[in-house]
Amino acid sequence: MKYLLPALLALTIWSACKDKNDDPAPSNPPCNCKEDYLYLGTVNHFVSVPTAFTPDGDGINDLFRAFRVDSAAIQPGSFLMTVTSGNDAILFQTNDPNNAWDGMTLGGMVVDPGKYYVSLRYNDYNGQLVDTCNCISLFRVNSQGCINTDSATYYFEDQMDWNTGQAVYTTHQQICP
Repeated sequence: MKYLLPALLALTIWSACKDKNDDPAPSNPPCNCKEDYLYLGTVNHFVSVPTAFTPDGDGINDLFRAFRVDSAAIQPGSFLMTVTSGNDAILFQTNDPNNAWDGMTLGGMVVDPGKYYVSLRYNDYNGQLVDTCNCISLFRVNSQGCINTDSATYYFEDQMDWNTGQAVYTTHQQICP
């Protein structure tokens, strides 16, 4: 018993530090991060978002935004998009579906590459509340002029067909070999 308490304390401290240093996302993420990209509403009226962007000023995928495929899908004045970090700090928030996040905090600081959470809330064309969220990955171009991704599939804005919300094109981002 005299060794059990110190061992449990050490395990608890190691576990807390490991989560804090190795994975900035909380152990129970607020969003479903396994979706490739998000469909909201019905087949005919929906909003979709890409799952990655690269705010590096090269003119390719520099902004993160929701796609409004059909303006009738969202009741005017009901839209709210919020981007948060793993510690729930609000990095970007807008009630205008045409606004986009540029990878900066509300205070104008550059955000580190990583996974962030985007929540979308609006009333659809039937008055039904849509309140959902998903994850977005922010990448930065490295010294070789490409972006490093893990084995997951990411969808960038330049892959999306604005009429359908589907990812049908090849991205113009250079992915590292």
